[in-house]
Amino acid sequence: MNLGLRGKVAIVTGSGRGIGKTIARTLAEEGTNVVIADLNEETGKNTAQEIAAITKVATLFVKVDISKWEDVVAMAKATVDKLGKIDILVNNAAVVMAPGKFFAEASMDQRRLEVEVIFNGTLNCIQVVLDRMIEQQSGSIVSIITDGARSGDPRISHYSACKAGVASLARSVAREVGQYHIRVNNVSPGLTLTETAVLHRREEEEKLGKEKFQEIQRKRLKSYPLGRFGDPQDIANAVVFLASDRASWITGQTLSVSGGYAIGPW
Repeated sequence: MNLGLRGKVAIVTGSGRGIGKTIARTLAEEGTNVVIADLNEETGKNTAQEIAAITKVATLFVKVDISKWEDVVAMAKATVDKLGKIDILVNNAAVVMAPGKFFAEASMDQRRLEVEVIFNGTLNCIQVVLDRMIEQQSGSIVSIITDGARSGDPRISHYSACKAGVASLARSVAREVGQYHIRVNNVSPGLTLTETAVLHRREEEEKLGKEKFQEIQRKRLKSYPLGRFGDPQDIANAVVFLASDRASWITGQTLSVSGGYAIGPW
């Protein structure tokens, strides 16, 4: 299927590794020129080089702290200077305190960091690209949130609250910018087995022992009607679809990509 993405330019924040990297690579496989926007210079540059070598599209690494307005402005300027335009923004960058703590136990610094990166950082990125998109009368913005924001999962209260704010933002902004042919949507994953998640699972297994760990995993899987946890490619596929011309009449929506987790346990 031709998704109409060839030659377009996408910024993917937090794309040095994990879900963001998979999203950037999948966009590039569709012929999209991609900006790897990440705070980690080493992983960001490596990802940009890897994608360029595999797909032959134009790639650009930009070091950015999305919580800083001046960094985000510089990111957008570098994108336009090097690649000419901004067609797609994927808001993936986030932080989550691990291991998770109960709300009452979290420090002020933890709370401040998550709010600044997840919520304010996403606001920064959306606001800075809108001028470009309005000028060109087109654009697609996709933000990664979490099904935990809807289900009320424990130990990720700040993270979930910030992601819920991002989801609400998408609905409001979608109403404002639809007249300019700009679409704003969210993808909401469940538990996805990124490199970091796999590492945390190994640490949990070492701490609890194999038998206890497997028992906990069986209980967790009962909340996933499709019987498995997510893979980064599952999330990337949904993001690329929503970013594409094939989703040209979809805006202000949140697509749950979680094996049915949002439905609740069977």
